Amino acid sequence: MYKEKDLIVLISLVAFGVIVASVLTVLLQINVVAPVTLFGILMFPLLLLQSRKKFNNFSENLEKIVFIITLFIIALSFAVLYKPL
Repeated sequence: MYKEKDLIVLISLVAFGVIVASVLTVLLQINVVAPVTLFGILMFPLLLLQSRKKFNNFSENLEKIVFIITLFIIALSFAVLYKPL
């Protein structure tokens, strides 16, 4: 993805669209949509800076860390949800 600069710009515009759409709905349902807005704000610069080699490596490492954290949270959620009575 380092050499595909046009795709990076389009993906970052999608992240910007997530920010705009979620800000509009945050006004009505802040508890549900606020995390989506924060995620969009975090992802927009991360996606836009993918054309830099050093930042590309950083985001790949960050992706692995977030995957492990997500897997742990899902496993913990299943353990709490399906605990024996």
